Amino acid sequence: VHNFKLVDPAGNESTQDFTILKDIPVLTLNGVENGGVTNGSVTITWDSKLYTVTVNGEAYSKGTIIKNENSYLVEVVDVAGNTNSYSFNIDKTAPAGTLSGVTDGGVTNGTVSASWREANVTATLNGNAYDFNSPYLSSRQAIPGSSIPSRNSRDAPPPVET
Repeated sequence: VHNFKLVDPAGNESTQDFTILKDIPVLTLNGVENGGVTNGSVTITWDSKLYTVTVNGEAYSKGTIIKNENSYLVEVVDVAGNTNSYSFNIDKTAPAGTLSGVTDGGVTNGTVSASWREANVTATLNGNAYDFNSPYLSSRQAIPGSSIPSRNSRDAPPPVET
């Protein structure tokens, strides 16, 4: 806090107090990082009483749970007009994929592949990385992660243990 004072020759004085704030206002996003994505809920907290916070243009009360799937822009301004912004997404929709060569829960002796449209999806098959549209299990190919070759109906039956 600064104090500005004027005094005239007769001893009359006037004073004015003011504060200079130059720090950027800082918030804490709980449940997601700034610029990140979550499938959970998010709350926003801060320590200063000098902040006004909006989420997607609407006034926000500290600690209110944000849980709906959406893209969010959080803006904060302090009493001096300093601003800062944060963003995050809540995505609760599972990615969808398509199997080619077999249906979910089905059986085949041919080649199976999978595809999907959503970007930034990580795919695995039996715990191993799977590349978009790669063929899997054509006849006589080894099953990833094992030494057992696949069989089709033309192969001799497996040995029977006694």
